[in-house]
Amino acid sequence: MGGSAVRYTESSHTDDLSEVVHCFWELRTLCVLTDDFHYHALPDACVNLLFNLLDPRIAGVTALQTKATTLNLGRSFHYAGVQFYPGTWQGDRSEIIDRYVGSPYEGTLPLAETGQRLVGLSFSDMRPVLAEQVRWCITHGYAQPNAITARILSSLDARADRRSNRRDTHAGLSQQHERLRRGGRTC
Repeated sequence: MGGSAVRYTESSHTDDLSEVVHCFWELRTLCVLTDDFHYHALPDACVNLLFNLLDPRIAGVTALQTKATTLNLGRSFHYAGVQFYPGTWQGDRSEIIDRYVGSPYEGTLPLAETGQRLVGLSFSDMRPVLAEQVRWCITHGYAQPNAITARILSSLDARADRRSNRRDTHAGLSQQHERLRRGGRTC
């Protein structure tokens, strides 16, 4: 993303949020860019809480509906956010923005307050603040686990585990064959 002048960082959720949060993320410039940065966003059925850390009053609930879009983020930016799994966001659908977020948040969530708390933190220190915001959303009915999404993710995890086990078994057999070829014992 824009070479070393733009950094995207992603972190997994905390265990207690595993049924609703896909990840915590940060997108930022490390210096002022010579040209505007254009971010190509694809619809993925996920809702994000977005925080502008250069102006923490600017925040929003975002999701692309059905088409990709390109967002001009300018030459200097610092965003952080939470990406929820599909189907877990239960908040007011009219509050979801599907375009560039550039104005102060006026909704019912404490996003501006959370954004203010994030300013100046390293990404690793943002995790507890972002997790607290998600817990607030769960407690107040804005997010909850989705049974269909949970079944899909469980199925994907099971497939990944089977593939991993096949690779491990294959690797183990290859090691045994190599020892046999050298005349070594396999047990």
